[in-house]
This record gives sequence, structure tokens and C-alpha cells, in this order.
Amino acid sequence: LMSTLGRGENYIPGGGPPDMRTLPDNLTSDEQRLKRNREYWKAVPAMRLGGPTWRWIHEALRSIKQVTRRRRIAEIRIPVLLLSAGRDRVVSPYWHAHIAEMNTRIRIYNIPESQHEVLQENDNIQAIAWNQITPFLRDQLTDSDYTP
Repeated sequence: LMSTLGRGENYIPGGGPPDMRTLPDNLTSDEQRLKRNREYWKAVPAMRLGGPTWRWIHEALRSIKQVTRRRRIAEIRIPVLLLSAGRDRVVSPYWHAHIAEMNTRIRIYNIPESQHEVLQENDNIQAIAWNQITPFLRDQLTDSDYTP
């Protein structure tokens, strides 16, 4: 409705433009990597994250509706490894499992201690992730016609 009324570029209530005082802290539990990200955001203002606009919400909901249709998920033909962050406060892990149930080519692996950015987590959590990623990729090369 807000987009239709010409207010799509307005931020939703509680949101706003990127602000160094309100940088996201829900992407990783690793303090050093969070500090590194904050330094990067200070140095490159264009990469700062702000709150969503009404148009962003509209487009996100539209695309979610399209890509989460059972028929679309069933049409996926390539193997997928979905690393599900158990402490994700950006995307609900419930939906990871729900999507994975729709196609046997989607393999889900839960990492209960991880926040949203699995590969920006602490070394122990990253090791768990890489211990899933490496054999998954190796299996794909072994099962394909790919010749290095």
C-alpha cells in the first residue's frame, strides 16, 4: 500500500538511513570480525546497512512468494547445501527446514551456535561449516562429468 501511495522510498517505522550508531550486531557473534566489519563500514559508507524501505519490503515479500512455491523448489536440479544458523535473527531457521523438506537435492545442516553470517563466525563455527562444505563440494565434483 505504501509503495502504491508513492511512499516506497520511505523507511518503515523504526528504520532509517545507515547510521554508525546503529550498525547491525546480529550478523556474527565473533567480536573481532564484528569490529572489522564496523571499521569497513566506517571507511566505505556506501556499504553501510540501513533499515528497509516500504519498497524493499514490497519487493522482498514478492520475491519470497515466488521462490518459495513448492513447485519452484521441486524444480531445483542442482544439489544445494543449506547451512542453517540456529541463532539467526535475520532469517528464521524454521524456513530453512521448511524449504529443505520440499526437495531431496537440498541438504540442510544446522549449526545451532551460529548467527546469520556463518562464514563470519568464530573459527570453531567456521570449522563446522567448512567440514560440511568441503565434502559436499568434493562429492559434487566426483558425481559430475567435470574433469579438472
